[in-house]
Amino acid sequence: MQVTEIEKATIFPDAAYLPETYFTADPVEMVPYMGVHWLDSSSPEIPFNQGNFTHTFIYGTYNSEVVFLEPMITVDYLRNEADGTEFR
Repeated sequence: MQVTEIEKATIFPDAAYLPETYFTADPVEMVPYMGVHWLDSSSPEIPFNQGNFTHTFIYGTYNSEVVFLEPMITVDYLRNEADGTEFR
């Protein structure tokens, strides 16, 4: 699949395929060869939440389909949280 056409990027999947708290840029921004990125509005690193980035999960869509799932995690988070201990 070539993810290169902005017109297809604006065709979103049915809402049932994305969590309710997720949003994308308006107007739509497509990353070539990846698709449209959807972010969780409750994630602390979102600018209006003014928190620090430790981990997040991104959905990617294109032409009415979810085309990728992208977990993003800092090494610090893995070292301090992955084993269940409290983050410092």
